[in-house]
Amino acid sequence: EYLRVVQLASAVLERGDDAAVLAVRAEAHLRLGNFVFADADAAHARELDRASLRALRVLIACAVHDGKHQEALAACDESLRLLRGSSRQRRVLELLRARAELRRRTGDYAGASSDSQTVLGAVPNDEEAQLVVARLHAMHDSFPRAIQ
Repeated sequence: EYLRVVQLASAVLERGDDAAVLAVRAEAHLRLGNFVFADADAAHARELDRASLRALRVLIACAVHDGKHQEALAACDESLRLLRGSSRQRRVLELLRARAELRRRTGDYAGASSDSQTVLGAVPNDEEAQLVVARLHAMHDSFPRAIQ
């Protein structure tokens, strides 16, 4: 199915560059495991449309895959900036979860804890945020055991 999306998007792009189509093709490449192509299409989509959240999501995933956690964090922060004031609460929470995990991986434990607490404040039973907190607790006993 994703291969067909890549083919269709490529046919559309033969007529000219389009940020939305590039972002869709980037996401399809990502699902197929073609990280180099996904990254290239997402970066090109961002050149055409700096506000493309789909392209940013692909860039985050590619950066994480490549172990470039600082780049992924920067893309998360850019996405959150673009969503500020938006009614897309679910997207904000997804990005905060991702940023919390990335911060944990890069050693920013206080930032990871803060992001996790924000998510848990909005969704107390959020399993992904609870997992980040549990990983933090396993690494450092200085974090509070109970996050309200």
